Amino acid sequence: MSARYAVRVLCSDGRYPATPLVVAPFGVLAAEDFAWSAVQVSDIGLGYSTTSSRAGAPLGEISWLTPPEIRFLSAATLAEAHPRTNGRLRIYTRTGAELLQLEEPVAPDRLFAASHDAAASALTDLHAKDWAEPDPGGRPETMDGDYAAEVRRLLDRMNGTDALLHRGLYKLLMATELMRHFKFLEESALSALISREAALELLRRKLSAGKRWSLDDVLEHIAQTFPSGEPFAEVLRTDWDVRVMMAHPVSKHGEHWSPPVEADECFEALHTLTYLYRYLLLDEVWVPAEYD
Repeated sequence: MSARYAVRVLCSDGRYPATPLVVAPFGVLAAEDFAWSAVQVSDIGLGYSTTSSRAGAPLGEISWLTPPEIRFLSAATLAEAHPRTNGRLRIYTRTGAELLQLEEPVAPDRLFAASHDAAASALTDLHAKDWAEPDPGGRPETMDGDYAAEVRRLLDRMNGTDALLHRGLYKLLMATELMRHFKFLEESALSALISREAALELLRRKLSAGKRWSLDDVLEHIAQTFPSGEPFAEVLRTDWDVRVMMAHPVSKHGEHWSPPVEADECFEALHTLTYLYRYLLLDEVWVPAEYD
């Protein structure tokens, strides 16, 4: 038996774990002389193609990540529980996926070494791929901390067949990538707000045991559960208007060539996803610094 992995070269201006993140046999995220990721895509489901040349690939032609990559990279992104205080990993993909096959069982050192070699080989071919993301060069920035246990904990709580969860996490990763460029701040915030909508709907479904909760019920639950719950819930309510202004050229808010949205709102939209998804997946309540 063999396992198939999607290997990608990552941009050097991201922020990656200082200690290679290896959750064998599922995936690896590392940064040495360059950054790369490798995620097992052998499991079929959730709209995967099953043809021999495209096995494990997403059906949506405009999607650049496979569902297992969405779960693994999102788990890495969500692994830091306090991004405002400690910063967060920033994963910027540079190339498409190179397929790597390894004989099972896949040991951590084998996964690390083989995926490094596959990514290094892909780097030598970049000149022939004019669609590849340009890279500023330099050594990747790293964050201290071993996130492997936390990533595994998050992965264990992710339903591999839940399309809505994957959509929400996919837009979280997209928001992170777009935030790299200030000129795409509006698009980043819009992706984050779509991800937030998915998170709130997932939370509504989780809480609706025995009765159907409304969105207002969910926001009231957040207001009562989180230490800063009332202002947090109010932000979640009012940001719906922000999303409408960004997504619709004509709305009840008027017509704007540039939506009247503050930059801080765009950054905050991405920050709050950590708290919502960690609560959704881990039942973990975010405690602001003033409550520590």
